[in-house]
Amino acid sequence: LRAMIDAILAPALPFPAAASAPTAMAPAVPQSLIDRAGVVCFMITNRGNVADAFVAVSTGNDAADADMVDYARKLKWPETNVADPGRNRWIPLPITMGKATRAPVPDSCAPPKAE
Repeated sequence: LRAMIDAILAPALPFPAAASAPTAMAPAVPQSLIDRAGVVCFMITNRGNVADAFVAVSTGNDAADADMVDYARKLKWPETNVADPGRNRWIPLPITMGKATRAPVPDSCAPPKAE
C-alpha cells in the first residue's frame, strides 16, 4: 500500500518524496471517487495536518468533488520543525482512483477569490 501511495502522490508534489508521503495508512476511498480523477489544492501545516483544501480540477461530479476534498483533508503528513517548502502554502494534489486518467495539474494553486 505504501508503494502505491508513493507512486500516486510523489510525482505530483513539489518537495522531496521522503517529506511528501502521508503518515500511517491512507483514508478509505469513497465509492464516489472510484474511476474518477481530479485535483485538490491543499495546505499542510508544520504539524502535518491539512489546514484547508479546495477543488482545483473537478472530477465532473459534485458529490465526488466533495468526497475528494474530504479525502485530502483526512491525510496526515509527518510533523516538521524546520522550514519545509511544502508546508504552509497551497500545493496541488492530483487524486486518481481506479481506471481514471490523471487530471492535469494546474501550474499554481490559489484559493478562489472572494466576491
